[in-house]
Amino acid sequence: MDRFSRDFVMVGLVFFLFGIVGGAFGAHALEKYLDANTLASYHTACDYWIYQGLGAILLGLISKSFALKLKAQLRLLVAGTLLFSGSITILCLDQLMGLELRWLGPITPVGGSLIILAWVGVLLKVGKKAV
Repeated sequence: MDRFSRDFVMVGLVFFLFGIVGGAFGAHALEKYLDANTLASYHTACDYWIYQGLGAILLGLISKSFALKLKAQLRLLVAGTLLFSGSITILCLDQLMGLELRWLGPITPVGGSLIILAWVGVLLKVGKKAV
């Protein structure tokens, strides 16, 4: 596996780890402290860490299989996931940490948009290569 494909896999594994550890933390430690809506949002963030982690691993395989350079898509995926899942996670925990970070709320859809752009970019590159 080349270094570029390995980078995708490493990012994916880190995101996957965030999702698994975060989900376990939410299920065992946070359920006493967060209301049902906040806990559901927290779990959504954990789910997306996992989804994008698996997606990054898949992108590593796609980049290798199709001989594609997907560096921009990886950057969009990383930035988008950090903004999307990261902001949701922080917003869910801000009161427990004694912080007021509600201003992070508008960052979440920016992150989601970057994730969408990353996947659209992959789709276009794979589609172009396949033709």
